[in-house]
Amino acid sequence: MNCLKLEHTNLMRSKSLDFLNILHNGSHNSVKTFHKLTNKEYKGINSIDTLAEEEDHSVLTDSSMEGSSRSNEYLHTLEQKIEKLSDYLLDQEKILTDIKTELKLNNSFYNLALAGISTDLAENCDTEDCNRLENSDDRAKNLLCALKPKDMQRLERDIKEVLSKFLQSDDLKEQLVSATQQCVQEAIRSSLSDSLSAHYLPTLERSQRHLLDHVTNVIRESFRELEDNTKLLSISVHRRTKNLRRTLQEHQSLLEEADGKLLRDLKRALQEILQEELRLWRENLFDVLFTQSRAQHVSNEDDVSSTTSSFVPSSPPQPPDPKKSIIDQLLKSAEIHNLMRAGEVNSSFERALNAADLTLVMAACRAAEPARLFAPPCRLRQPVLLSLLQQLATDMVHDTQLKCRYLEDAIINLNPCDTVTRSHLPIVVKEVRGHLTKFLTDYPNHVASRRVTLIIMAANNLLS
Repeated sequence: MNCLKLEHTNLMRSKSLDFLNILHNGSHNSVKTFHKLTNKEYKGINSIDTLAEEEDHSVLTDSSMEGSSRSNEYLHTLEQKIEKLSDYLLDQEKILTDIKTELKLNNSFYNLALAGISTDLAENCDTEDCNRLENSDDRAKNLLCALKPKDMQRLERDIKEVLSKFLQSDDLKEQLVSATQQCVQEAIRSSLSDSLSAHYLPTLERSQRHLLDHVTNVIRESFRELEDNTKLLSISVHRRTKNLRRTLQEHQSLLEEADGKLLRDLKRALQEILQEELRLWRENLFDVLFTQSRAQHVSNEDDVSSTTSSFVPSSPPQPPDPKKSIIDQLLKSAEIHNLMRAGEVNSSFERALNAADLTLVMAACRAAEPARLFAPPCRLRQPVLLSLLQQLATDMVHDTQLKCRYLEDAIINLNPCDTVTRSHLPIVVKEVRGHLTKFLTDYPNHVASRRVTLIIMAANNLLS
C-alpha cells in the first residue's frame, strides 16, 4: 500500500514539473516574440527615419531658399517625425494589447491543458490503480478511493496558484515595460540627435549668417541716408539763415530811415498835448481867480466873526506831484481825456485812481460832467466810488468845491446792499470822515465848511 502511494505521488510530481516547464517555455517564447516584434518595428522605424533624413538632406542641399524658409521646412519635417513616432507608439500599444490577448489565450489554453492532463492523469491513475488493485483487498480500495480526489484537488489548486502568480507577477510587468521603454527611448534619442546634428544646426547657423548680413546692410544703408539728409539739412539751414540775415538788414535800414519821422511825430503829439493842458490850466486859473474874487466880496460883507478869524483859505487848483515827471502826467491825463471822450467813464477813473495821483483824479473829475455821471442810474461802479471817496478826501484844500460836489454825489450813490461796498464801507467812510473833520478844525471859516459839515453828517448816517 505504501509503495502504491509513493508511486502515485512520484507520477503526479513528474506530471506537474513537465507542465510547469511547458508554461515557462511558453512565457519565455512570448517575451522573445515581443522583443523580436519590437526590434522589427524599430528597424522599420530606423529605416523610415533614414529614408526621411535622406529626403530632407536632398531637399536642403538642392534648395536655394534663405535660412528662415529652410528652418520652417525643417521644423515641418520634425513635426512629421514626431507624428510618426506617436503612430509607432500607438502600434506598440496595439502590440501590447495583442500580447495581453495572447497571454489570456495561453491562460485559457493552459487551463484546458490542465483540465486534459488532470483528466488523463485521473484516467491513467484509475486504470493503473484498477489493474494494480484488482488483487488487493477491499480496505486498500476504499483507502485509495478516499485519497484520490483529495490529491487531485490539491494538485489542481497548486497549478492554478502557480499560473496566477506567474501571470500577475511584477517581474513580468516590469520586464515588458522596461523592454518597450528602452526601445522607444533609443529610437527617439537616435533619431533626434542625428537629425539635429545633421540638419538643424547647419540650417540655424546659415540663417544666423543671413540675418547678420541683412542687419549690417540695413545699418549701412540707414547711415548713408542719414549722411545725405544731414547734407541737405545743412544746405537748407544755410539758405534760411542767409535769407533771415538779409531780411534783418533790410528791417534795420528801414528802422534807421524811420527814426527821424518818429521823432517828428512824437514832438508834434507832445506839442498838441501840452497846448491842450495849458489851455485847461488857463481856464482853471481864470475860474480860481473868479472864485477868489467872489469869496473876498462875500467875506467883506460877512459879520464881525469873519474879521476875527485868522485866515480864510482860497481853493486853488490841485498842484502836480513834484516827484513825478510832468511829461508822464501829461501823457496820462491825455489818455484819461481820450477815454472820457470815448464814453469809457469807469476805465478813465480807474486809470486815474490806480495811478495814485490826485492831479490825474481831478483831471478826470474836470473832464466828466457830474450831472450826467451821477444821474440815475449812476454810471460809476461801486469800487470806483469807494476809491474816489478815499482819494478825494485826502486833500480838501485844493479844488474844494469840485471835490465837495463829487463827495456828495458819491456818498448818495453808495449801495450798502452790495457785497463789495458792505465789506469796505465802514473803513472808507471812517477815513473820509476823519479827513473832513481835520479839514474843518484847520479851516473853520472856510467857504465850503457848511458843505463839508453836511458831508460829515451823511457819512455818520451811513455808518449808523
